[in-house]
Amino acid sequence: DFDQTIALAEQVAPYVDILEVGTPCIKYNGLEIVTALKNKFPNNLILVDLKTMDAGEYEATPFYEAGADICTVLGVSDKATMGGVIKAANANNAEAQIDLINVSSKTGVATEAARNGA
Repeated sequence: DFDQTIALAEQVAPYVDILEVGTPCIKYNGLEIVTALKNKFPNNLILVDLKTMDAGEYEATPFYEAGADICTVLGVSDKATMGGVIKAANANNAEAQIDLINVSSKTGVATEAARNGA
């Protein structure tokens, strides 16, 4: 729920550096919750847990433009998808976080992501 998310953020924002918008919350509330959180809490980083699997740049760009400081992309996605999220992050002076869930070669994916600018 949008209002519950804002209310919870109001309680914790003074004590944390990063406010995470979880996957179910972002799917339900979309860009509006990101914009609202960034406007209300400009001193906190906003992490949007998109768990992007394809169309990386296309999916991540609007969230960065809405105020996300960090968006996630699944490490099991292909290089083009990860590269697209990294490109969108760099274009918006933001960060990409590679989610290593179900990645068998965590070191390999992390190394590749770092090479691509993550």
